[in-house]
Amino acid sequence: MCRQATEAIAYIHSRGVIHSDLRPDNFLVHTTDYDLMLCDFGGSTCEEIGIEGETLPDDGFFDPNSDCTTTVATDIFSLGSVLYTIVSGHWPYREPPCGFFTSREEMDEYGSRVNGFFSRGIYPDTKGLYVGEIILRCWNKKYSSANEILRELDASESSASNSETS
Repeated sequence: MCRQATEAIAYIHSRGVIHSDLRPDNFLVHTTDYDLMLCDFGGSTCEEIGIEGETLPDDGFFDPNSDCTTTVATDIFSLGSVLYTIVSGHWPYREPPCGFFTSREEMDEYGSRVNGFFSRGIYPDTKGLYVGEIILRCWNKKYSSANEILRELDASESSASNSETS
């Protein structure tokens, strides 16, 4: 699923589209083959055709240190949180069970907490998580494109399969 999420972002970026609102809710899982499908392009931007979405990702999926504009970097930061959610089973700094927020206050408290950590460059522990280093590099703005992440995923999968056959 990490690969499919990253492929979706690489594809839309290759077409000049910035999603602007990446979060787990905007990935649908096909019931038959479990393929991921990216959805909800309502806030997306595409300079080529003049679409200027005004949506920013939810707390936990947005870099509070950014200047509130949507860019490739915005999507890559958000992708780090999406990958974290895929491999950990919960949003950054939100422990399971973490269904829907039960009140506006709970949602605001979560936003304040996660934005406080993220604004200081403090991210959840990813040690031992599949693609943990890739997630940290997304959050720390070490990638300029989703294709770079795909190459690292390829290398990670290749080294994992090589160690299994050794």
